[in-house]
Amino acid sequence: MSLQDYTKRMKRLIRRFKSFLYWYTKFSSELLKEDLSLLSKMRLAYYLPFWLYDPTFFTKKKIFIKVNGIYYRIVDLESLNILSPSFEPWMYKYFKPKEGDVVIEVGAHIGKYAFYAAKLVGKRGRVIALEPSPDTYEALTDGIKKNGFTNVIALNYAAWRENATLTLY
Repeated sequence: MSLQDYTKRMKRLIRRFKSFLYWYTKFSSELLKEDLSLLSKMRLAYYLPFWLYDPTFFTKKKIFIKVNGIYYRIVDLESLNILSPSFEPWMYKYFKPKEGDVVIEVGAHIGKYAFYAAKLVGKRGRVIALEPSPDTYEALTDGIKKNGFTNVIALNYAAWRENATLTLY
């Protein structure tokens, strides 16, 4: 390995380590404090260092965590951020589906709002969750199965104002 290749590799590892420290600190102070089951906390503490070595780790492994009684499959560290109580805290003030309602979520990701809605609308209601990313869609459907939701319909589609090919971020 050349010195230049070694330097690039070390810089990449340092960036990952800084990112890991940021996320680990964020989650130990917010998400890990109150909302996760003890088993989920232990899983995260165990698996986060693996992400440092391989950023695709969460997509290769099917790692579930339980937040407020609902299981979610983690696909990346951003998934953990989205499940954090500090992420869009205002949403629950406005998003209050009632039993029997039909909810359509466009960009369902791993199901934070779709699963919340599924519990509220009950067996008489329906949740239609659209998620365009294949990996994230798989995590969404895994979460539906793990939670036993029969009132959630997941669709691997994107929604846009016209027919187009777009880049997902």
